[in-house]
Amino acid sequence: MQTAALWDAIVIGGGPTGSSVATYLGREGRRVLLLEREKFPRPHVGESLLPGVLPYLDALGVREAVESAGFERKEGQTFVWGADRSAWEIDFRELDVHPYSYFVDRARFDHILLDNAAQKGAVVREQHAVTRVLFEKGRATGVSVRGPDGVERTEMARFVIDASGQSALVARGADLRRVVRGLKNVALWAYWEGAERLPGHKRTHILTTNVPEGWIWVIPLGEQTSVGVVTSSVTKSEREGLGTVEWYQRTLERAEAVWPLLEGARRVTEVTGARDWSYRSRRFSGPGILLAGDAACFIDPILSTGVHLSLTSAYWAAACVHSALEQPRHEAFFRRFFDETYAALYRELLTQVKAFYKAAGRRDSIFWTSKQVLRVGESVTPELAFLFISAGLLRNAAVAAPHDVAAQVRAELGDRAKIPAAGEGTAPPAAQPWPETAPQRSRSRLVSPPLVWRVGAEGAAQLVSVQAKGLKLEIVRHEPRGITDRPRGGYFVLDLVDGARQPLALALVEERRSAGDAAGAHGPAPLRAGRLVVTVYPYPVRPHDPALLSALEGRLVQIVSGADDPRSPLVLKRVRAGVRKALRAPEALPAGISASSSREHRGGGVAEPAMTAVFRAPTDDAPVQRIYFILEARLPPELLDIPVLRTRWLDVWVRPERARDGRLLRESPNAGELIDSACAALWTALHGASSRASAFAAADAALRALSPEGFTLETSGRLGAALPEAAE
Repeated sequence: MQTAALWDAIVIGGGPTGSSVATYLGREGRRVLLLEREKFPRPHVGESLLPGVLPYLDALGVREAVESAGFERKEGQTFVWGADRSAWEIDFRELDVHPYSYFVDRARFDHILLDNAAQKGAVVREQHAVTRVLFEKGRATGVSVRGPDGVERTEMARFVIDASGQSALVARGADLRRVVRGLKNVALWAYWEGAERLPGHKRTHILTTNVPEGWIWVIPLGEQTSVGVVTSSVTKSEREGLGTVEWYQRTLERAEAVWPLLEGARRVTEVTGARDWSYRSRRFSGPGILLAGDAACFIDPILSTGVHLSLTSAYWAAACVHSALEQPRHEAFFRRFFDETYAALYRELLTQVKAFYKAAGRRDSIFWTSKQVLRVGESVTPELAFLFISAGLLRNAAVAAPHDVAAQVRAELGDRAKIPAAGEGTAPPAAQPWPETAPQRSRSRLVSPPLVWRVGAEGAAQLVSVQAKGLKLEIVRHEPRGITDRPRGGYFVLDLVDGARQPLALALVEERRSAGDAAGAHGPAPLRAGRLVVTVYPYPVRPHDPALLSALEGRLVQIVSGADDPRSPLVLKRVRAGVRKALRAPEALPAGISASSSREHRGGGVAEPAMTAVFRAPTDDAPVQRIYFILEARLPPELLDIPVLRTRWLDVWVRPERARDGRLLRESPNAGELIDSACAALWTALHGASSRASAFAAADAALRALSPEGFTLETSGRLGAALPEAAE
C-alpha cells in the first residue's frame, strides 16, 4: 500500500457537497484532495433546485457558468394535495432578491461544480473509490483509496469530510444513521418525452400531487420530463405482484392531475428505483472528521431540499475545517457550531415536510407550520412563511445574517413582511451573496445566535456568538464574562413562574455525582430524587413564601422520581419528557405555580447591549468603592450563576460579589441596603413592562430615581462592551 504526503483536507465524493467544500478550501489556499468513485458526467436524480441555491452559486463563483449552461428557470411549484383537489401554488417571483431557481440536468450541473473545484485549487481524482476512513487514537487521519488501476493507496490528512452521499461511508460503518419514523419511502422514476406543460406561467413550475399510493413529482427538463412516484412500504405486495414498471404506469394513469400531461408522451428510460428514506446521523462530526450533505442526513424530496441541504452543509463544513486549521485549540467548538447549525436547519425542514404528511390535505395547516418554524411573530402571514421556507432561504449560510431570520425575511419579502427594521433609520439588511472578489469576501458578519461555550474541566461557561470573515470563523464573547455553569454532568432546568407569569425560582435537575451532593456556592442543598437530585434556587431578593417553596420542592422531587424508571438505564432526555408530561396534569404543582421548559426561554435577546448602572461611594477607603448593576435581556436558565433578580424581561446582576474585606456584598454596610432597595424598585418598575425596550427604559428610570445612603449614581445607560470585567 502506497502512502502520500499530508493533505489539509480530504473530501470523499464529488457531488454538489464535496465539490463545494473542495472549492471553498482550495480557494483559501488549503491543500485539498477530492476523491470521486465515478467518472463525470454521470446521471443523478434530483433536478429541481430552490432559489436558496443562488447565494451559494455566487459564493462558489459558478453562477455565470450555470446560467450559461442553458438550464430552464424554475419560478414556482404547483400542488394538488389532499381532499381538496383544486391546485394551489407558490410563486418565487414574489421574492425580492432570489425570484427563481433552475431545473437542471444533474449530470451537467454536478460536472460544472466539480470542474469549478479543480479550477479553484483542489486536486480532483475521479474513479478513485474510498474503501475506509483511517483513525488513530479516535481521530480521523486519512483514507484508504482504490484507483482505476486497482491499487489501494493511503492518503493522510488533517481533516476528512465525508460527502459520499447516501452511501454514507462513515455513518453506515459506525452505525450512526437513524431513519425518521413515518418517512420510510421508496422512489420510482423515469424520463418521458413529449409531455405537456402546466398552462400559463405555471409551465415553469414543478407539479407535486398526492395519490392514494403516495405522491408524484413532474419536473420539466426541456424536451424531457422527470416523473417520479414516492410510495411507502404499504404498496410493496402490490408492486411485487404487478411488477415495478406496470405498477408505476398504472399509478400515473390513475393520477388525475398527472396523466393528462403524460397521455401523449412516451417513456424513454427504464424505471429506476431507490429507497427514499428520510434519515439523519446521530452525530455530524468527530475529531478530524465531518459528515456533510446526504452523508449526514436526508429529507423526503417533496420540497426539493436535497441540493439546498448539500450546499448549506458544504459551506459550514468548509468554514469549520478552515477555521480549525488556523485555530486548532478551538476545533471542538467549531465542530459543535457545525453540528448545531446544520442540525437546526434539518429539524426545521423536516418539520415542514412532516406537515405535508400529517395535514390530511389542509393547506392552512401546512402554512401555519411554516409560521411556527419561522418564529417571527404576527407580521408575516402563514402563506408568506411557507413561500420563504420552501424557497430554501431559511438559515442560508451564504447570506448576510443566517441566524437572523427576521432580517432575511425582510430582505426577501420587503414591505409585505411588515417586520420593523433593526433600528430607527436603518435600512433593512439585504441578502448579500459573496462575489469572487477577496475584499468583499473578508467582510465580517455574525453567523450564529448566542451559544454557551463551556471552557475547562470546572465547567466555566461564556456566552459567545460566531462571526465570519470570509470562510474564517471567530468567537465573539458577550458580556458579562465569567458566568458559572454549575452542572458538570447531565442536567435540565425548569423555570418556575407564578400566576402572573413572573419568575419565581429555577429548578435544576441533574445526575447524582456522589452520595453527598452538597450544595454549591450559589445555592441550597439538593434533594434526592432517586438517581437524580433536584435543587430549587429562589431569587435572593424576590419576595417568596418559604412554605410554598418547600411544598414546591417536595412536589418536584415526586415528579422527577416518578419519571425515572430505575429498572432502565438513566437517559435524561427520557426523564425530561416524563417530567414535562407530568407537569401538564391539573394541579401538578401548588396553586398558581407553573414550570416552563428552558427551551421556551432561549430567545435571541441575549445579544442586546446590556445596561449598566454604577453607584459610587463618597470616599476611596470605603469597603466597596463602586457597585455595578448589570441588566441584560433574559439569559438561558442553563446558566446557573443565579442573577440577584430575574424578571419577565431582564436579569439583574450585581458586581463585585464581595467587598474589599472579603465579606459578601450584601453583608457590607450600606451595600446591602442599596441592593435591596434597587431590586425592590426594579421589581416594581419591571412588573408591568410590555417589551424588552420598555423594560430597559423603566429600569433606567427606576435606578436614576434612587437616593441611597452612602452612594451616588455615577452613570447609567446601555454601555454595551464597557461592562466591568472584574471586581475592584
